Amino acid sequence: MWLVNEDLPRTVKVNDKEFAIRTDYRYWIKFENILFDSGIADEYKLYFMTSAVMETPQNMKKELIEALFSFYRLNKPIKRGSSKQSDIGYRYDYDIGLIYAAFYQQYHIDLFQTNLHWWKFKSLFDGLSDQTKFMQVVGYRMADISKMDKEQKKRYTELKKFYALPVDKVQDKSQEELEAKILSKLKRGDADC
Repeated sequence: MWLVNEDLPRTVKVNDKEFAIRTDYRYWIKFENILFDSGIADEYKLYFMTSAVMETPQNMKKELIEALFSFYRLNKPIKRGSSKQSDIGYRYDYDIGLIYAAFYQQYHIDLFQTNLHWWKFKSLFDGLSDQTKFMQVVGYRMADISKMDKEQKKRYTELKKFYALPVDKVQDKSQEELEAKILSKLKRGDADC
């Protein structure tokens, strides 16, 4: 459990060996963007994701990638049947302006002027309230209009269309499926890190 800044991890551990990683949220946003970007061929994702968050070791082990994924998830287990990116309702690269405004509005944090550990950022991000425009937009995108009355359905259909994410690079696989696909490219214990 982490309660003070010194408790936040700055490395990932694989077979009793520690690897320094970049912990600022900007690198991990990049990591996620690469993970969910269907425009990047799978054979390149691993390299780009790894090099975004650390000095890439000569030999890549499956255990190292698993450790990076674990850090990305704040050392929480992956949620089985986790949502596809298209079901999440946001994309960091597309919504950064709204995310910036939400952090400033709710926490008085200027994301362009501060460095935040990924775990701090993600915890604050997950705690954004419906009072922010960003969360309202996510709500429009994710709204189930099937049970709405005719007038409400019309309004929400317009809002969903207006605030829709571009579909050019949206990944139609869950995080669990993407991680498994990337990890399958590496054989456990093939090479030393």
